[in-house]
Amino acid sequence: MKKLLALVLALALALPLGVTAFAADAEKVDLSLTGFDAGVLCDGDGVYYGPNDLIPPDSTVYLPFRIFAGENPDDPDEVGAWYGDRDNYKVKFDKGDDNTKMIKKISFVEKKFEARGWRCHALKIELAQDFSGDEFKLTPSVTFTAKRYLVDSISAEGGEPGNGVKGHYGFDTLEELNGASEGDVAFKDLTQGVYAPGSKMTMGLKFFMGNGERSADADFKAGDGGVVVKPQKNEDNEITWEDEKDTLAWLNFTSDDDAKKFFPKMTTKWDDQEYAEYFADQDAYLFDFIGNPQIASTSRASLRLRLPFVDEDGELSVDEDSIVVYQVVDGALVDITGKGRIHETDDGDWVFEMKTRRLGTYIIAEKPAAAAEEAVEAPAETAEEAPAEEAPAAPAKAILPSFAK
Repeated sequence: MKKLLALVLALALALPLGVTAFAADAEKVDLSLTGFDAGVLCDGDGVYYGPNDLIPPDSTVYLPFRIFAGENPDDPDEVGAWYGDRDNYKVKFDKGDDNTKMIKKISFVEKKFEARGWRCHALKIELAQDFSGDEFKLTPSVTFTAKRYLVDSISAEGGEPGNGVKGHYGFDTLEELNGASEGDVAFKDLTQGVYAPGSKMTMGLKFFMGNGERSADADFKAGDGGVVVKPQKNEDNEITWEDEKDTLAWLNFTSDDDAKKFFPKMTTKWDDQEYAEYFADQDAYLFDFIGNPQIASTSRASLRLRLPFVDEDGELSVDEDSIVVYQVVDGALVDITGKGRIHETDDGDWVFEMKTRRLGTYIIAEKPAAAAEEAVEAPAETAEEAPAEEAPAAPAKAILPSFAK
């Protein structure tokens, strides 16, 4: 089915569609191909979405443009397109009429899709972040306008469409086009796939973006997004975040009657955080709960973050009193070490535990940051005292990703 769809799309993009003008008197055409759904889109590896799939926010999707210069649609060596040469066309992107703020950027790129074995030109659509459970209809489009006389055709069984032409050609003048040929076919005799300067092809999409939904009793991989969680009303809920080996963070709370959904994504990647430079002289570990979600709970939730400074015997490898825990508040580093507690669980795991109603961005460091003089004392509403009772037991030791010096 995917091969058939790719070939149909390739044929459509070759722009024949009933064009009858001969090259000798080539005319401008204006073609609009609209209504393509999520089924023509793929991720960065080339894995296709389903026609009715909900595309996750903060992701990038691609529409591969595959025009084949030969008869085998699975042979990357036979891929070619006149729009691969920017001298042949100009391109215009349109975010559409629906929820345009949910599209960060549209561009046209050349890319290899590993899962498909393709290298081809593709429309690249970068989607915005969203922390809600809403769905957004998106209707972007791209328009190619020919700057030269073009011959764009596909060889297919029986010579249709394409009249046996196996390439993609651009010419500065009509005379130049009429004097060209491919094999025994003179371009001036072609009845399709010939376009005068100013010819347009508009490709329009319609798909939906949004987070899926899960129960709040759930386990997540660090960095996983694309969902919101819905707590069970008046029930105990536990969410955990893990890496490839261990659990990194635990959130325990009893939901209230409201039980509002929230976005649970947590990342340990520093990326280009402005405050990363303050920890360049030491190992420091980031726990960033994207969007700072508020927890709908009857009382403050218990949040535990695994301490990374543990040796092979499960003992702390640094002095407990030297460990500093920061929260990033309005861009400032806030020392919250005294608003929680460092302790060892019954299973022998070292954690920093605190009470909170809202998740934030936390950094666990083996010593004060280089900009410690700029850090401010934690306000009461930022982080509150840890619980008196022992937190639930955690799995054995973890190795967290460290800031790359």
